Amino acid sequence: MAGQLIDASIVAAPKQRNTDAEKDALKAGKIPDEWTDKPAKLRQKDRDARWTMKRGRVQRLADGRPKGPEIMVPAFGYKNHVATA
Repeated sequence: MAGQLIDASIVAAPKQRNTDAEKDALKAGKIPDEWTDKPAKLRQKDRDARWTMKRGRVQRLADGRPKGPEIMVPAFGYKNHVATA
């Protein structure tokens, strides 16, 4: 018999307060022009973290159906994945 075990967790990072122009530059893989002039601001920004949705736990009824809707919580940070076979 063979199987696979996957564990994923989210490591939180401080939320970024970026303008739309800064967000577009980061998505393109560039550093915004305003940040290159201010090295202290550039050090404080986390350019690799991303937004994702974290699933909440759903209570189930005795017959296995969910008791209510699935809860999704937005989270900003990194995903850690571990897979073993």
